[in-house]
Amino acid sequence: MICIDCAKREPIKHFILSKSTTDNCNYCGKEKRCSDIRDVFKYIFECVENNCITKDDLTPYEYALIFDCGSNHIASASIDIVLQDWFDLRDECYYSDLDNSIPAKFLHDKENHSVVFIEDDGSLDLNIYEKHWEKFITHINHNYRFFNVDAYNFLEEIFSILSDNSLIKKDYLKQLNIGDAVYRARKVNDYKQAKEFEKNLISELGAPPPNLATDQRMTPAGISGLYCALERNTCLSEIRANTGDYVLSVQLTATKKIDLLDLTTLTNTQNPEIDLLQKGMREELHKVNFIKNIIKKLSKPKGDANYLHYMSTQFIFEYFRKKYGSQVAGIVYPSVQTGGDGTNIIFFPEFNTLEEKNVQRRFSFGIQNPFDNSSQCLLNIEKKSVRYHKIKAINVVHEEFPDQYQCFFPELFNI
Repeated sequence: MICIDCAKREPIKHFILSKSTTDNCNYCGKEKRCSDIRDVFKYIFECVENNCITKDDLTPYEYALIFDCGSNHIASASIDIVLQDWFDLRDECYYSDLDNSIPAKFLHDKENHSVVFIEDDGSLDLNIYEKHWEKFITHINHNYRFFNVDAYNFLEEIFSILSDNSLIKKDYLKQLNIGDAVYRARKVNDYKQAKEFEKNLISELGAPPPNLATDQRMTPAGISGLYCALERNTCLSEIRANTGDYVLSVQLTATKKIDLLDLTTLTNTQNPEIDLLQKGMREELHKVNFIKNIIKKLSKPKGDANYLHYMSTQFIFEYFRKKYGSQVAGIVYPSVQTGGDGTNIIFFPEFNTLEEKNVQRRFSFGIQNPFDNSSQCLLNIEKKSVRYHKIKAINVVHEEFPDQYQCFFPELFNI
């Protein structure tokens, strides 16, 4: 038996408390709240099994890095180092007994080789949530599309980090203040069309009517969303104009404070404080690392022949719209066409209303703004901000690597 006072590590104290009875402690000899030491050891070894991995869980590339190249980019150790240093049990009074109780499978594998444990913080190739993501994509594309409980539950799990009690955390909010600018752009064929556009800025630069709305990254055909950018150059890039095309761009200004869900901040999500003696720690680390990289998946360019590519992002957009539509007017996400340097905004269909500054006429599809029942819309279109552009060239920006390893695994080379 071991009492709660003889254990130094907090997770072990909590475990003993949950399993405790009044008994004599084998280590201090006093009658206290105790737990069977065998149960404590079982808990510790379960944490080793659940929160660490072995060579069988590595990709061939990662295996070669550790065992052939001796790389220290991925931490590895035998079970005694795992227990002493990774689990910080070296100074526990029961460590000698724990060491003598190590299961044989933690010492030698079936080929009688010494078992090597690898620290897995979720940044390795085989992230648990990658499999969940692939399953999510398959479900959306090929199984249930409109009433998919499994897909919804998956989004609930991975995006739970965004809110507390269903309220979006401040870290994931971006606010446009009164007078702040966003930009829209449209291709124009010639001088005549440009003049017509300028006469009808609201109808031409507003969101398309639902019957004309085509399949887009965040909205399917028939659902009209107002796509904007925080930078004029970004909106020019996003319309995918070709060399020689003419483009009209215009500035929209916020008429009131507008809250937006800022997905670009997901890359700054902090890892939880690591304690390998907490069950589920590996899954939590995997989730956080997956969340940091999910923005790349949402922003991935569409393949020419992949007509299902946008299905997942449209499902996620609908999820955010349903869950947070009463708190925010839309979503902020990085621009694919600018390599992530620019920032896009997609306003929910409920906020598609535009108004020309100093002109009391509105353009909407009869969708009411849940933030405000007054006639004031969220965005003014600035007629004096109209600019015309001729696309002179499309630059290919690239990064060069000396070999395939540094290209596909830059994090291992601190690139």
